[in-house]
Amino acid sequence: MRFTLLLTLAVALLSACSGSGVPGSPPATLSDQSGPPALSANSQSLTRAGAPRAQQTGPDRVVVYTLSNGASRNKVLSFVPRGGALKYDQSFDTGGLGDPSVAGTVQGAIAIAGDNRFLFAVDAGSNEISSFRIGDDGLEFIDRIASGGMQPVSLAVHHDLLFVLNEGSSSIAGFRITRNGLLRRIPHLSAPLSGSGAGPAEISFDSSGTVLVVTEKATNNIDTYAVANGIPTGPTVHAASGMTPFGFAFVPRSEIVVVSDAFGGASGMGAASSYAVTPPNTLAPISALVPDDNTAPCWVVITHDGKLAFISNTGSDTISTYSIDAAGALTLASPKGVSAQTGRTPADLAISSDDRSLFVLSLKSRTIGAYSIGAGGRLTKARVAHGLPASALGLAAASPND
Repeated sequence: MRFTLLLTLAVALLSACSGSGVPGSPPATLSDQSGPPALSANSQSLTRAGAPRAQQTGPDRVVVYTLSNGASRNKVLSFVPRGGALKYDQSFDTGGLGDPSVAGTVQGAIAIAGDNRFLFAVDAGSNEISSFRIGDDGLEFIDRIASGGMQPVSLAVHHDLLFVLNEGSSSIAGFRITRNGLLRRIPHLSAPLSGSGAGPAEISFDSSGTVLVVTEKATNNIDTYAVANGIPTGPTVHAASGMTPFGFAFVPRSEIVVVSDAFGGASGMGAASSYAVTPPNTLAPISALVPDDNTAPCWVVITHDGKLAFISNTGSDTISTYSIDAAGALTLASPKGVSAQTGRTPADLAISSDDRSLFVLSLKSRTIGAYSIGAGGRLTKARVAHGLPASALGLAAASPND
């Protein structure tokens, strides 16, 4: 009976947070040659931007990254704002393989570390993690290493520690990051989730680096691990405030985490919850189930000032905005739960370091949309990049010159 329930929840969530028919679809062909002209003033096909990266200045000094996540080859794809459009810039082969079946089911497939010096990416199809150095002219491949489990889907970084969530083996594994961006496996370090078939969505560190958090979609649990000297102990398993806890983000410089509650993709049932994390293993609700009246809220990002959380409602094709007060309490800031309409099935989110731009990966539309962030979290669509692979996975934004 329990297995049947978990399987039903997992299937429902896969449809809700990835879009029916998206996983497994053939990726679009990528080209480094000039292609069709812009489709409109604020859109651009997936073709090279052309201008040198180093010419970017001001708030446009941001590069947006996603993964092609193709079953036969995995690439990091970069995009830059230029000339009023978000344009495809370059692609960088990881040397590993992607897994289209995980597109739209996890958060955190790309991690930026070392003050924007390094990028790490999962190779979910070959059970590896790839490392790159971020430079003014693009990415430089460093190394690729086994993930210490099966089907790596999410990465967590704190200083010189990197942990990976291996969905296929229901486990986490740890690595040290060298000063050159190499990953070195912490020997014999692997810890289980609450059980097999948990449907994990994301792993992340708290702000102190002493607690790891994992959300489990199928069990409605949130796992915490106490971390000392790079070694995790746990998990301590906590019941989530809502159903289908999915993506989450920590409020910067605090021990407060905001989690999306997808409720299995039930129409209009979406919500968000906030929790206080007290090391080593206490998770206490602050705001339990603040509804946004949308469908399948899944991905979460928080502004660097810690005042706003943006959540993509995958089943409603919308973004919701929540205000976060000093105690971590949530208040819906967007009228009727909608601060922006997006492309079809919005998924991964990223935010620029200056909190001026929000980027949204929409799976069925195969686009990355860029939105300017105004007062109170008001979003205005600025530019769109078209032609992404249907298997695209993860989203991150970095300013290479910082």
